[in-house]
Amino acid sequence: MGGNKRHFNSDSQEEAIAKLVAYSTKEYGLGTYTFEKFVYVKSNIKSDVYCTIHNCYFPISSNKFLGGRVGCKECVKEKKSKARRKDQSGAIAEMVAFSTKEYGFNVYTFEKFVYMNTHKTSLIYCTIHKCYFKSTHANFLNKKIGCKDCEFIKRSKAKRRPWEDIKEELDNYVNENYDSGSITFETSVYKGYHAPIEALCNIHDNYFDSTSPANFLQGFVGCSECFSTGFDPSKPAYLYIYKVGKYWKFGITNRKPKARMGQACGAGNGEMIYTLYSKDGKLIQELEKAIKKSRRLITNQAQRDGKKFDGYTETVKATVKNLNVIRQIIKGFLGKAGLAEASPV
Repeated sequence: MGGNKRHFNSDSQEEAIAKLVAYSTKEYGLGTYTFEKFVYVKSNIKSDVYCTIHNCYFPISSNKFLGGRVGCKECVKEKKSKARRKDQSGAIAEMVAFSTKEYGFNVYTFEKFVYMNTHKTSLIYCTIHKCYFKSTHANFLNKKIGCKDCEFIKRSKAKRRPWEDIKEELDNYVNENYDSGSITFETSVYKGYHAPIEALCNIHDNYFDSTSPANFLQGFVGCSECFSTGFDPSKPAYLYIYKVGKYWKFGITNRKPKARMGQACGAGNGEMIYTLYSKDGKLIQELEKAIKKSRRLITNQAQRDGKKFDGYTETVKATVKNLNVIRQIIKGFLGKAGLAEASPV
């Protein structure tokens, strides 16, 4: 039925042995396997073949032997090991070539890397950080390296923005929150978003390097002269109200209100509710006093609650009622000369 490929049901013992010897000699060399005890019945019936290399008998059918499936366990192990060694050397050579091209000579070494297949992990050594890490052959060649310190540096470089972009953001912040050009960064040496930079306060002709780009954009300016002068009633001023936590915080400033809010509670931690501008700083100062003296307000609520932050004494509970009271007090001053709402509620 069907063909009789490598099926020797019609073969005699002598014919079957002759075919086995011829195949063995061609594939494995003369005398590697002998067939003195091999008894041929059918092509799929096992009998004993002798391995002269490992001095052992093993059972196998003529069908399987002639199909290249030898059967001696030690021979099979050596065959697999040889194939693996070939894969190992090829995989290591590929990884070394890739590593040298992408990262430089000897940055990563592979003495302990054992290649099983492209998705099995093994050990790679990082000569920069003196550590082993696990990676697969495939991941390494796809630049998914695995050394934690290398990955951290890689991510940091990817996230680092150029100084030109940072400087533009700083200049825009100055223009929005201070007098245009009052603070400049022409002499700054940028080392990182959280590293100190040198800036010039053109108002006081004062260089300062006590702030980083991150802190500056949160309102922590750094010029000691700006911080020491405080409120000046002879200059134009703002009264402001912003929400911080569960409090309304009110106050006065000669600066832009958002800059004062950033200095007090950090960028993103406050919500500006109301600002009122006047060229007459004295009137703004009197308005703040009127709010503080109001018997309808408890104006040091944060202090009573044990909370301390910049300006915590000028706080009331963030309720609609308290906000309406403050607005009523402000409304009494709106008719006075020089007052105008900068951004009403």
